[in-house]
Amino acid sequence: MQNNLYRADRDSFSFSDIVFAVIFAVGYFLCALPSFRNIGNIVLQVFLSLFLSAVLTVGGLLLKNGLKFTGIALSIFTVFETLLGIYVEIKAQLASETPFKGWIYVFYYDKPMTVGIIWGAAFFVVTFLRLFLPLNLTDKTIKNDYILFFKGCVPGFLFFYAACFFYGFLFVRLGAATTGLNLIPFDTLAEYFSPAMTTYEGIIYIIGNLICIMPIGLFLGLYRPETKKSVFIVLPFILSILAEGSQFLFHIGDCDIDDVILNVIGFYIGASMRFLCDIIRKKITGGKEETIFGGI
Repeated sequence: MQNNLYRADRDSFSFSDIVFAVIFAVGYFLCALPSFRNIGNIVLQVFLSLFLSAVLTVGGLLLKNGLKFTGIALSIFTVFETLLGIYVEIKAQLASETPFKGWIYVFYYDKPMTVGIIWGAAFFVVTFLRLFLPLNLTDKTIKNDYILFFKGCVPGFLFFYAACFFYGFLFVRLGAATTGLNLIPFDTLAEYFSPAMTTYEGIIYIIGNLICIMPIGLFLGLYRPETKKSVFIVLPFILSILAEGSQFLFHIGDCDIDDVILNVIGFYIGASMRFLCDIIRKKITGGKEETIFGGI
């Protein structure tokens, strides 16, 4: 069998393809293990998981139907990681003296972040290749299979993202009883990078807040590119202020203007990706192909 990057047999998705999807899902899970074992080392935690995921994804694209089964593999991976996290957290809560009355440090934000990085690395590797592929090498099969990849990997990520949102904004805050309020811009950011804090804590704080609502901006741009610009401008402020305000109102966290600033920037980064990709694709193809997301 000849291995051709981005080539696939669109008319079949055989038992072997399902097997490959499971194998690659296991592979993505193994990509996370080195990072999980190096919590606290931001270089290894972030770049090692990103690198391993990218290499595994490129390897999948060299196989027949690679675009299809890598998309499904990513959904299997993210759903499995989510269910595993739920199981471990519930088990730890039930074993505690006061179940579900406080945050048990089974997971901090760094492990879910690693899972997100692995999914994101695979997603952006495939999108990058599709984006910069010359027009004379882009046939109908490639276009269709990229959409199949997209539709295969997104449901699992959305399940993972919804679970993380519930975990991070409600579950881990049960019994927190904190009512901190900071309305001075960049005050908390300065505190996280003071000598009293570690660089690791500061980076996790920034990355966590940047990616908090970034997926909402990304998928709004992908699924609803016709949305009015005014909505894109106002929506992140509404979402972030509601989240921060609810923490203060219900005594389940600190209300911080710096969180709002980072959340909004992250949303804009996510929302701009669709438009940036369209501009690049138009440039590469001389306007003959305006987007790689048609049919989503």
